Amino acid sequence: MPSVSDTEATYDLLLTPQFYTFQKKQMNLRFTHQAMRIAPSVLGELVEEDGNYCYFVYKDETGWNFFAYNPTEILDFVKAKGIPQRQIGKLYFAQQMVDGLHTPISLGEKEALGTIDKTVVFASKGFFENRTFTTLEELEKPTRGVYPKEGSEGGVLFGKKEAMIYSVVLALFSLFWIVQGVRYEKRLEPIDKRIRSVLTEMPELKSGYKRESIYQKYKKIDTTQRRLRSWFVRLSKAVFGGVSLKALAYKKEHVSVSFVCKDVATATRFVKALEGAEGMKVIRKNDKEVTVEGAI
Repeated sequence: MPSVSDTEATYDLLLTPQFYTFQKKQMNLRFTHQAMRIAPSVLGELVEEDGNYCYFVYKDETGWNFFAYNPTEILDFVKAKGIPQRQIGKLYFAQQMVDGLHTPISLGEKEALGTIDKTVVFASKGFFENRTFTTLEELEKPTRGVYPKEGSEGGVLFGKKEAMIYSVVLALFSLFWIVQGVRYEKRLEPIDKRIRSVLTEMPELKSGYKRESIYQKYKKIDTTQRRLRSWFVRLSKAVFGGVSLKALAYKKEHVSVSFVCKDVATATRFVKALEGAEGMKVIRKNDKEVTVEGAI
C-alpha cells in the first residue's frame, strides 16, 4: 500500500486476507445478531487467544460468512502509511468480492488477489500464471462494511447512514411516548383531583392501614354479592313459561327460592332443567311446587 498525502480525504479500505480470518459455515440461524454472538466460538481456534478481535458476519446463498479482524493491527498499518483513523471510512473484506473476482486483481508489481475454491487469497502474481490481471476499480464495492474502532470488542453492524436512520426512528418513538405520556397525564388529572378532594373530606383515609381495613371489609361483601348474582343467573336460565316465583329467602350465605308450576308436566320439566346445576339443591315439595336451595 503506497503512502498518501491528502490529509482531508476519507478512505474506504479493502482488507486483504492477511488482515482477517475467515470461515464459512452452514448454520440454522435466522438473524445476524445470532451469528454475531457465536462468532468468537466459530473462529476461536483460528485466531490468537490474546488478540483484541472484532467480528463481522453476513449471510449469502451458500451459508454464513464469519470474519475476525484486529482493528489495532489495521490502524497501526494504515497510520504508518500516513492515514490517521479520522480519515478512515469503512473497512471491507476481500472475501466479500469473491463472486465478482473472476480475474485476479493486481496489487502492485508482485502481489495479486485471486480465488481458490471460492476463497479469496493474497499471493504473488506467479501463483496466478497464465492469467491476465484486472484492477480494483473494475469491481463493485460491497454493500456492507464496518467502521474501525480501536479497542472495541465487536464489529459494527451498520454504517453512518444506517445509524442516522436508526437515530431518527428512535427519536420518533421517543416523541410518540412523550405525546402519549402527556395524554395519559391529562386523563389522570380528574382522577387525581377527585382523590385529593376525598382525602380532604375524609383525612382518615390517608392512613394506609385504614384503607386496607376498608378494602378487606368491602372485598368480602363484593365477593359474596358476585357469587349471589352468578347463582341467580344460573337459576334464571332454567326458568321458563308456566313457572312462577312463590317465595324468596336469603340469610347470610344461604338462599332458598320456591316456585309454583301450572301443572305436573311443567314441574317435571322444570326439575329436569335444574339437574346438574352447580351449587343448587332441588326439592320437589308436591306435584306443582319446587324449591331450589343453594349455599353462596
